[in-house]
Parts: sequence; structure tokens; C-alpha cells
Amino acid sequence: MSLASSTRGEGLGPPLSLDEQPLIARIDGALARALPISDGPYTLALTTLPDEERARLDGQSGPVLYTRALVHVALRLTGLDATGAPRDLDHVLTLCERTERDLDRLDTLLAAFVRVVCRLMRDAQDTSLGAPARLLPSHLDAALRAALRASVRKPRKTRTVDACEAAMLEAPELQDLLVPPPETIAPAVAALDAWFTAHVPVMSTPDFELTHVREPRWPRLTPPSPQGIEATRKGLCVTIRTTAFDAPDAFGERPILDAFEQQILLVDPASLSDVDRVIAYLDGWSATLPRVVAHWHAKDKLADRMPCDFLEPSVLDLKKPRTAEDFAAALAKRWKLPAG
Repeated sequence: MSLASSTRGEGLGPPLSLDEQPLIARIDGALARALPISDGPYTLALTTLPDEERARLDGQSGPVLYTRALVHVALRLTGLDATGAPRDLDHVLTLCERTERDLDRLDTLLAAFVRVVCRLMRDAQDTSLGAPARLLPSHLDAALRAALRASVRKPRKTRTVDACEAAMLEAPELQDLLVPPPETIAPAVAALDAWFTAHVPVMSTPDFELTHVREPRWPRLTPPSPQGIEATRKGLCVTIRTTAFDAPDAFGERPILDAFEQQILLVDPASLSDVDRVIAYLDGWSATLPRVVAHWHAKDKLADRMPCDFLEPSVLDLKKPRTAEDFAAALAKRWKLPAG
């Protein structure tokens, strides 16, 4: 456990002033009441610094520590190593600035952090979407950093425990570990199944075809739906095949020039709860595909494209698009298509 690496070499700074002491006491009391937390193979507990670290911090032993501008906490996460064997990992997490005086806001942060720790421990062990994941101290660090960033950029997002918890769970580093709520997965899978059933192929020209693959050839983490939709921790995936054809032969058949298959992340967990909007995206996508294929064909770039190049699920992150027409316009802009 290295405080230097956790604080990027920040110096010790002055001793605690009288108005800083309530902050340290509040943190110490709140964490002492909340920890340890245990679930399955995981336990999160307070710990103290080794002797060599204490000397660098004027004798501070922890678990709550301070440096020049920040307040930290020393934690021990008992978890699993890469082989599945138990392992203790000590880590120093940054909680707040020493100038923090809003103790109610601090209580909100700590309560949200405890909730997130419980969620991460539970989700790490979940096997409904494949093999269990490994919870690491870096996940806890990412959750706190996400909340601290949100408190600076959008203070309203961290005023309640629920909002602060949501801000933490948005950390990109957590998305490989979190399990989407089951009640959002089944309706989304059913909607995608219905859409792809009605769009076979998604688009086709004499020279090119794009379709989904119901039975991919590679191993899957979870059983796919009837139309090949696979639910994963990252969201809903589908395998897309693109096929380029040569000119018809003497029998009227179109020989295949190239065929590629890729599994694509189609819907991330944040979009699962708004299935109607996802379907609007797919409608806009299928309407735009003939334009993008014609555009790339005219520029002699079609042969260079892989299946992933024909999807832009990132437009679901945009806030304004709601209808198929909105998404078609957003996709045309993203692909830099000429007006048509």
C-alpha cells in the first residue's frame, strides 16, 4: 500500500486546524460504523499504514489520513486473485479535500459509497451473464473519483444518496463488473428479437448484404435469444455479418467475394430501460444504411469496412435524438454523408 502512488506524491502539508478536525472525526466515525462489509469472498475493512508509510506522514497510522490538500482512508479489500484464491489488497482511497466543510454532503458521499461497495460485491459474484468478475480496489477508487468529478461539474447530481450512488455507478471502469437489472434485460431482448425478426436481412443490394447472425460460431458467455441476442455485463450484443458479392455468374448466382462476422455491442446498460428509443435508433440505422453503403462504394472504401463500421450505437448517448428520423440525421452526420 503506497500513499505516494495514491496521492501522486502530494506533500504532508500543515497539521490539522481546529476547523478541520470535525471533518476527520466525521469520516472516522461514519466508516467505523459502516465497515467491515462482507459478501461471499469479499470483505472491505479499515486498516492502518505499515511503519514505513507512517514515518513519511509524521506518524499518521490511519485509517483516516490527510495530506497537503486531501483526506484519504486506508482500506483492506479481501478478495480473489487471478486464480480464485483469497487475497488481501491494501489501498489508500481519496475521499475529499481538506477544505470540505459541508458535513451533510460528506455523509451523503460515504452512504453512497457503502451502497456501491455492496452492489459491486454482489455483482462481481453474479454468474447470470457469464463468469464472475473480480472486484479490485481500483473499482472503489473509480467510484469515488466519479462522484467527486460529478460534485464539481454538476453539484445537483450528488446532493442525495441516490444521486451520488448513480454518479458513482456511471464510472466507465465499473461497466465490466456491473450486472444490469434483470427487469430491464428481458424486455429489451424481446424487443430486439422482434425487430431483427422483421429485418432479415437488415439491408441488401445486388453487391452487398448486411444481416444479423442467429447462431454465431464462436463460444458465448450466455445462451443467446432466438435471434442471437446475447446479454452481457456490458449490455446486449448481436453478431453482424456483411457479405460482398461479385457479378452474377452464368447461372445467375452471385459469388461471394468477402464475408465478415463480428459481435457488436448494440445496447449499453444505460439504454436498456428505454427500449422504444433503442428501436427508434434501429429504425433510423436501417434507413441510413443504404446511403452509407452507396457513399462508401462510390469512394471505393466499401471493401475495407468491417461489420463494426456499419454501426454507431454511440449515438444513443446523445440526448436529443428520440425518433427514427432524429437518429437517421445523427448517423448521417456521424458518417459525414452527403445530403440526400
